[in-house]
Amino acid sequence: MAQDYSGTSLETNWYKAAIKIARFVKVDWNGDGDFVDANEDITNRVLDVRLSSSLLDNLFGLPLMGRIAPATARITLDNRDNFFSPDNASSPIHAHIANGIFQFAIIVDLGYYDDATPETLRQFTGRIDNCREWEDPAGGKRAILLCTDELSIIEEYKHRTVLISDNRVDQIINTYLSVPAAPAISHSQDYAHSTVPYAGMDDESILSECQKVAASDGGWIRATKEGVAVFERMTHWLEGTDHTASNVTLDTGKSWWLQDSLSKENIYTDVIVSWTPRRVSTLRIIWESTEPIELRPGETKTIRAKFDNLVHSSITPVANVDYIAVTVGMREINSDLTITVTGYCKQADVELTNGDANQTMYVLELQLRGYPLLGRETHEVSKTHDAGILIGKKEFLYQQLFYMQTEVQAERVASFLRDFLQRPRRLLGWRGPAVPWLELGDRVHVDHKTATYSPGIDVDGYVVALNQSYAAGEMYEMQLTILPVTNLWAESTYFKMGTSKYKDVDSHALFY
Repeated sequence: MAQDYSGTSLETNWYKAAIKIARFVKVDWNGDGDFVDANEDITNRVLDVRLSSSLLDNLFGLPLMGRIAPATARITLDNRDNFFSPDNASSPIHAHIANGIFQFAIIVDLGYYDDATPETLRQFTGRIDNCREWEDPAGGKRAILLCTDELSIIEEYKHRTVLISDNRVDQIINTYLSVPAAPAISHSQDYAHSTVPYAGMDDESILSECQKVAASDGGWIRATKEGVAVFERMTHWLEGTDHTASNVTLDTGKSWWLQDSLSKENIYTDVIVSWTPRRVSTLRIIWESTEPIELRPGETKTIRAKFDNLVHSSITPVANVDYIAVTVGMREINSDLTITVTGYCKQADVELTNGDANQTMYVLELQLRGYPLLGRETHEVSKTHDAGILIGKKEFLYQQLFYMQTEVQAERVASFLRDFLQRPRRLLGWRGPAVPWLELGDRVHVDHKTATYSPGIDVDGYVVALNQSYAAGEMYEMQLTILPVTNLWAESTYFKMGTSKYKDVDSHALFY
């Protein structure tokens, strides 16, 4: 949703021809999270800032479900005094950057001055991935910070969970983002449409799994400018004033450049969505040790058991059925062995303790039994339209998604994609002075009419890509990609819980 700019003059100042740019860039060198300590404000060293965020899928050129890359920032800094050089022991931040500049939290605020008062809004919250130093032929020295948004915290972080049963998509995402050992990240979720019978992570990327489960509901997960991870469901743009009413009018006098494009690459005659139901199997062997396990007197050893399938639950190993413990002379000593199993959805930590203080123990034929989760036959939901725009047949395949486990999910997603992809989608490119409060998905109005360009453009659309740039001595500008609202939804109005009335149900369509 659009950022709150109440109490400021940004609404009237953003398009003024002569306006002073306000900007602040800060790095949390010591990791305390307050950005107020000495040398954390690096604004005076900033030469230029480039910010980029997008909902567009690189392959299809449209905002498709789940496929959202983290936002990025590229910041060029004056480094003539080697302030950002890890090899410079005299740098006031050397104690923090001696091993390199990476993983530090960074924030970027941009806006305009109202007389002598700077009025800014947060434009980027993230982490530094890399710092590059270079010298130009004239002798100037620069440092370039390459940064990604807060989702980068969990992009490479892997975790394992127990099997999660019958949770909504937003509940699963909340569980994944709240695992105790994961880096803390603020998050907020829409109430999802779909309930997924079974979910779980097996040492997989938290971000990747959140994106997959969001896609199974037709939504996506992204980070706001303030660094909050948000799950937005399929109907998100039909709700809230930021999406149902325009946040700003981009008219001819406020535009520097406008592009109108239409591509047949993102139009399909058929949509096929596959789904695979899951079931809990009968009790069976889910893991076996391939060799004897040696335990010295009093020793505790933990073995990680990896399963071929997700497992609903396992049972405690039984002596002489699931294992036998013996001495070197093959005397049975099961009573001296303690086994503790900590189970996850696709693996378990098996802790073995030899309680005998004098004899080495050998654990033979150790196995785990449990109730694996098995996939049934994969089904397909196929949707076809007869708009007559394309000659021939062109199929969009939406497959291989573990979290698509019910026909209801597949029907909803397939129906939406059929309508979304039934005609070539128009995309508007706009460049002009930056509108600081806009976020991805916000609704804007484009009103572009000139004497030589008639009848011109007069449409509402959603911001699906947002790029910003600022350089010392230059304008603070923004380039947007806008997806027009016209014909985007199959119906002009839908029934909304808490808003629509049952007596008017005939005039409000149900959303798929």
